[in-house]
Amino acid sequence: MDSACKVFHALAFAYYCFSYYYYCEHVYYRVNASDFRPKSYQYGGDTKFLTMWCWMVVSMFWILWSIDRKLVFPKELDEFFPVWLNHVLHTNVLPILLVEMWLLRHKPPSRIRGVTTLSLFSALYMAWIFWLGYGVNIWVYPILRVLSGIKFVFFIVLCATAPLPVYFLGEWCINVFHGSGERSKKVK
Repeated sequence: MDSACKVFHALAFAYYCFSYYYYCEHVYYRVNASDFRPKSYQYGGDTKFLTMWCWMVVSMFWILWSIDRKLVFPKELDEFFPVWLNHVLHTNVLPILLVEMWLLRHKPPSRIRGVTTLSLFSALYMAWIFWLGYGVNIWVYPILRVLSGIKFVFFIVLCATAPLPVYFLGEWCINVFHGSGERSKKVK
């Protein structure tokens, strides 16, 4: 890895470390000390959101925000959660990902292995969301609380299949940034 990649990764890491520190010191403890959503913070802590792991959150979050903000990030959160920190989690993921893809050529696994892994991760993520919702009555995404019937099924199918085109878009970006090259036969 050349020095530009190292510097970029160090800056991105520092950026997210500071953001996480700020979140812990100024959002999480402040929220837990108040009466705001105490049940949702008691079960699973921050891991229930999995926001840092979900690259697709950029598009889904802002699409739902544009439809109805209350479905993903109610206005009441503004008192606790600063706008810049919201962008750390829901916007900046994409430009950081694109710069990293441009700086460093990724060697994707075979398409079948990549799609299988992505599908498995998506299924596990959906199982976690359902467990929180139906098992302990914590709907991480408020939109799931208000959807019912065919709308609920459609939304779940959309969420389960939406990662596939994004995966292929990622392959395309790698080819645009670095040329088509030969596909990796092995994942290292």
